[in-house]
Amino acid sequence: FYVGRDAGVTHRVRIRAKLPDGTWGGFSAQRTVTTGAGKP
Repeated sequence: FYVGRDAGVTHRVRIRAKLPDGTWGGFSAQRTVTTGAGKP
């Protein structure tokens, strides 16, 4: 997923999957993600 172009930005992320029967599963544990510098 797109989180922007700025390096050093922190986001809190939880993932949820859509199951084969069409319902939504539970949320994953929360993770903290920090964007990096990327390619020059």
